Amino acid sequence: MAERVAVAALLTVQLAAVWWFLKGDLASWRVFQGLADTGSRQKRYWRWTVKPWIAFALPSLAGLLLLGRSEALTRMPPEFARAAAWLPHVAGEALRMMIASAGLGLVLGTAAVVVLTRLRRSDRPVGTIGDIGAILPRNRAELLPAALLSVTAGITEEVTFRLFVPLLLTLLTGSAMLAFAATALLFGVLHLYQGWPGVVATTVLGLVLSAVYLMAGLLWLPVLLHVLIDLNGLFVRPLLLGAWRRSGASP
Repeated sequence: MAERVAVAALLTVQLAAVWWFLKGDLASWRVFQGLADTGSRQKRYWRWTVKPWIAFALPSLAGLLLLGRSEALTRMPPEFARAAAWLPHVAGEALRMMIASAGLGLVLGTAAVVVLTRLRRSDRPVGTIGDIGAILPRNRAELLPAALLSVTAGITEEVTFRLFVPLLLTLLTGSAMLAFAATALLFGVLHLYQGWPGVVATTVLGLVLSAVYLMAGLLWLPVLLHVLIDLNGLFVRPLLLGAWRRSGASP
């Protein structure tokens, strides 16, 4: 009973931190969309780079320590075993093939977007889902903070939404499948600033990353994929589309 109370308390704290992040994120996004000078935009990038460590990583890591479950960072919790049993186990050569396929898909997808965007002579990549145009770097000064933001998001969000929150929900409900589904939806709502298409897309992404984690049993794998996806969208594509050539605030 005492353990369930502790788990419920930790979940409440983490959800409150997520709510704090989401509320501030929506307000910050509205401000960010109206910013024109690159100095102000860079400050927002740096602020968004720090905030996930406070809202996601800090409560999650502290919670794992308080539960005595810090080993979950390197070994998938046994509570997830029943959910993992529904999916094929991936290891060795199959794991290497999965990583290679994901990398190849990102490369080919990026190449297609860059070519189509240039053919249309657009300043923004085609085929993006959700309202993300404002966050894309406009010049070379914005590329570095955008890249660091991508790395931060990949690490902090995966620790929270692929490990800590699903673990707490599994301990409370006894169902890892339900826990991962609910957490994927929460992950999607976290991207509400992108509009409902973005919420749907990131919810699906959350489910895919959860499946990857369960199949491989390795947290670093969804972290890596998340970082690469964000770097692809916030750094590589703007870089290839000419952001590195621009020094001013205007695209």
